[in-house]
Amino acid sequence: MTAPMGSAAQVVPYDVDAARSEIAVKVFKAGAASAFAHDHVLRATRWQATLDASAEPLALRAEVRVDVAALEVDEPATRARHGLDGALSDGDRQQVRDNMLGPGQLDAAAHPEIRFAATRIDRDAERFRLAGELSVHGVTRRVEVPLAIVADGDAYTARGRLRVRQSDFGIRPYSAFLGAVRTQDEVEIVFSLVAVPAGSR
Repeated sequence: MTAPMGSAAQVVPYDVDAARSEIAVKVFKAGAASAFAHDHVLRATRWQATLDASAEPLALRAEVRVDVAALEVDEPATRARHGLDGALSDGDRQQVRDNMLGPGQLDAAAHPEIRFAATRIDRDAERFRLAGELSVHGVTRRVEVPLAIVADGDAYTARGRLRVRQSDFGIRPYSAFLGAVRTQDEVEIVFSLVAVPAGSR
């Protein structure tokens, strides 16, 4: 079953419960000296989502906007939740954050928002695939995201992960010491979103 945004289905509005949801990006180390470096995880702390959905027939309209300047980097609890070993000092965390949000990477000052707008959802048995447009660093690319959706009463939890290349969005992966310490081009976006009928909270 397939349904594009703007389907004739009678969609209803949902609220995304930010307190029970998470959007994160995992960045992986590379280079000859990678044994002395860390993988990293960024967590969105300020973001907005709109969601209208119908289960039967399947249809969806959704948009997520993330405030780049509010991304937090390598919080101990977030690292543990995503299976990353080790902890960074506050000073190291700040340095990594400054690099990632600075002009050479995400450039939060020039590109303050990451945006995803869903354009289509497909279902095959109990598996879902969400297609849409992802805008990062002023560049928009079409992406497809496998989804696991679990119902709990009137609430729905959607979990997914998507790998994208930084270079596809005009970002040059971080590199230092002549490339001995660097990050991989491919990063992983991981999310868990809890949606409830609008006005029910």
